[in-house]
Amino acid sequence: MKILTLFFICLNALFALDSNALKTEIKETYLKEYKDLKLEIETINLEIPERFSHAPILSYELSTSNKLKKDGVVFLKLENESNLRLPVRYSVIGSMQAFKSVSAIKKDENITANNTKKERVLFGALSNPLLEGAIDKVSAKHFIPPNTLLSMDKTQA
Repeated sequence: MKILTLFFICLNALFALDSNALKTEIKETYLKEYKDLKLEIETINLEIPERFSHAPILSYELSTSNKLKKDGVVFLKLENESNLRLPVRYSVIGSMQAFKSVSAIKKDENITANNTKKERVLFGALSNPLLEGAIDKVSAKHFIPPNTLLSMDKTQA
């Protein structure tokens, strides 16, 4: 991921970006990073101070350390302010795939397609969601009541 970020920084040094292009770059990064969650992004909001809102963006740094965070900070280098590293807050509004228990799942019972259902939830609602590939491969660590969103910390291999 660091290589990808450096690639975009170098690429963006050649071409100035506007805020819409920056939103597209953030969206593509999130979609690639969270493809296993089947992430769907509705919109990305940027909080660029009014004074800098029309300045061309030379480059940006997007930290990917905010795992499953719906918001974060991107650092911008602007054309008119080359010595400034401007922190800009962004938020990602969207949904992701999650699994919910259909019925009660007892301790050590296998988590299967029969006792779970797919559901879309707000992105960031779960910090460690159960991925589709884990279905039929994990069991309940403790009793799980019906209609409970499933996360990896509620399961065991």
